[in-house]
Amino acid sequence: MKRLASFLAWAAATLLISGCASSKLTIRPEAQKPLSPQPRRYSTFWDALDNVDMAAARGMDATAAQRNIAAAMQMALDGKADEATAALHDTWLAATDSTTRHRSRELLESLLMERSRWNDILGVYAKDTGAVDPEDDSRPLANVYAASPPEEVRFPAAADTVPLDFNGVGLPVVEVAVNGHAKSFVLDTGAALTVLSSDFARECGVTASDKSAVAGTSNTKTVAIQAAVADSVRWGKLLILHHPTAVIESSHLRFRLFGLFTLMKIDGILGWNVIRELNLKINYRDKYAVVEASQPRESSPRNLFDLGEPMVALSDSQGTRFNFLLDTGANVTSLGQNSLNKISNKGLTHRTSFVGGAGGMEKFKAVVVPEITLYTNDYALEFRNLRTSPEAKQSGVHRDGVLGSDFGHRGVLTIDYPNGYFAFEELPKSGH
Repeated sequence: MKRLASFLAWAAATLLISGCASSKLTIRPEAQKPLSPQPRRYSTFWDALDNVDMAAARGMDATAAQRNIAAAMQMALDGKADEATAALHDTWLAATDSTTRHRSRELLESLLMERSRWNDILGVYAKDTGAVDPEDDSRPLANVYAASPPEEVRFPAAADTVPLDFNGVGLPVVEVAVNGHAKSFVLDTGAALTVLSSDFARECGVTASDKSAVAGTSNTKTVAIQAAVADSVRWGKLLILHHPTAVIESSHLRFRLFGLFTLMKIDGILGWNVIRELNLKINYRDKYAVVEASQPRESSPRNLFDLGEPMVALSDSQGTRFNFLLDTGANVTSLGQNSLNKISNKGLTHRTSFVGGAGGMEKFKAVVVPEITLYTNDYALEFRNLRTSPEAKQSGVHRDGVLGSDFGHRGVLTIDYPNGYFAFEELPKSGH
């Protein structure tokens, strides 16, 4: 099942601060390398699936149930989420071994959450009465959202250009009105849900559930969250009625360095459950975003997917696939521990760094990769001294890294999740 620990592990902006030299990014035009032209070798079938290496998985010995899970994953990658959930439901109920049953349910719940199918999630729990870890239990959220009127998204009649600014650590912020009360919200693809601070929730009349869930953060800390439904959320000409949100105690959304210096205070976060509905362009250089309903694209590669969290498929010069969390709420790009299995260990060093998320700051020992080049659509991203982030609880596939807002600041991001489409366009610096 999809862990609640990761469902909101990214539900607040992530700050990564190095104790030493920071990474350097050079971007140059170059077409993306084909993904996995030759399947890699994996120790198990599950490891291949966790790396979204479908070609490798097809070439390995597997049971019929395992093949069914792989087929459902491929449906989801192809944008056929409803077909995938139906197949996973059948596989889960028919599974005779604990691993297959756990795997099929985990992916099933991830896809149901991605589709906001709250009643179906409760139905899954009703059919499986086993003990549930509090950090895995999504019922405190699903019970509230399922009892609410259905969410209604009213798109702008035409593409709507809205102002964009940046907070003190470089994260994109936009003005959002909740029940008619406006505040600056972090625009955060890495937040599973729209988040309200407890202070702002009270100000705009959003009533939080009296039952709390436990959620992980971008570090090893956990915070209590409460489900709530906002009557209306407006961003420019986009209007959303009966919008599911998560309320977090305001003190957990104040980021302090060494417990002394306030780096950032967050009143709200516009999360993935809004952004995934849109065709969104974020122009970092000129400080605006374009919001519109998604329309079918012709012959566009599907490189943006959600099997537990929104990820972009990148590749290296050999075509090896790297799955990066798309997180505009992270101030820097970083590598995940899984990526170290795909690169040379030559020249790796260790540095002390700090990471901040809901709940506070933590110190950790980062691995520093001296150089790595990754490709996305028509660009090569050449990183030097790129660090790893701490290993946080996550669900779905293995995360090879986090694509943060430092990358976005170099141009325009297009995020069109209904079409599984992500693109970057580099822009010259202002005045050039």
